[in-house]
Amino acid sequence: MRTLKNTVGELGALLPIVRNTLGVLGALVPIAYFGGLLSYFENVGGSQEDTIAIGLGPTVLGLKILLAVGCLFLVARIVWGLRERYRPKRASRVDLGSPPPRTDGFDPDAIVARYIANQSASGDPADVAPAHATPERAPDAAPTSGRAFGRKRI
Repeated sequence: MRTLKNTVGELGALLPIVRNTLGVLGALVPIAYFGGLLSYFENVGGSQEDTIAIGLGPTVLGLKILLAVGCLFLVARIVWGLRERYRPKRASRVDLGSPPPRTDGFDPDAIVARYIANQSASGDPADVAPAHATPERAPDAAPTSGRAFGRKRI
């Protein structure tokens, strides 16, 4: 027996196909319109020279440019649709409740402790605070408000 959930799932699977088909048809509409106008204006003159002679040259040129742009949009829409159709399927559900698997012998706390011990044992002068860096404020420092902009003095 079909349930509403199954029916909605089947319709959801058809949605990308319908969307792509409507997109391609929507891109064909301006191409058909501009192509029809171009055909009409070229037939009015009888030949290309006559069309230019009666003053429709710029109109025909503009329609050709619009037709080329419409074809570019059509090609882009077809490529997008093919890319959507052949895209690998994503996993439908992800279980976020279980923790990620742990590898044996990995302890992040031990790594951090070893790093801190190595830094203090190396005696690197860059790690030692300069003598003039005291927590209290220097007497010649200008008073600041609660919010300050720019570089702070040490």
